[in-house]
Amino acid sequence: MKRTVFLVAALLALMAVSVFAQTEADFTVRNSTDGKSTRITKYNGSATVVKIPEKINNLPVTEINGFSMQSNITSVTIPNSVTTIGENAFGMCWGITSIIIPDSVTKIARNAFNDCRGLTSITIGKGIKTIEEDAFNDCTNLTSVTFLNGFNMAGFNEYAFGELGDLRKKFFASSPFIGTAGTYTRPDGGTTWTKK
Repeated sequence: MKRTVFLVAALLALMAVSVFAQTEADFTVRNSTDGKSTRITKYNGSATVVKIPEKINNLPVTEINGFSMQSNITSVTIPNSVTTIGENAFGMCWGITSIIIPDSVTKIARNAFNDCRGLTSITIGKGIKTIEEDAFNDCTNLTSVTFLNGFNMAGFNEYAFGELGDLRKKFFASSPFIGTAGTYTRPDGGTTWTKK
């Protein structure tokens, strides 16, 4: 009996590790030209819950790419070392339902979360300076966007949310594009966003 309980516990522990654990080998990286940082160019793992490491090969991870079309991923934790979420980084990751962009991120590139159909909420940290065109295009179930701080939105492309409506024109002053902190929702699922 004890052996059976032990085997079941060991099997459950092994399954948990395969679902949640990442090692440096799960990521293909490219070091910066100055050798002071690295960027993820591809995710090779199979975990559904991904925690991106702050460092790989003892270098800080500053840019994320290469997760696109991995619909098995349901959750991603982005470390505070990341400053850029690259072009099409998480495109077509249909299993992700919410994402928190840490304060360290200053740029969300074009199509970074394109066609993430499962995505319902986004929290964008205080450091954001640039959100490029179609960064969140075709996130058809997105109903809540939270900005943690007021910020200069000169780098917020008016089509950052694609066909989901234009948050920039509706909620941000035309000059100098200073946005206010808060949560914006579209409860009807249409293109009309309101501030909570």
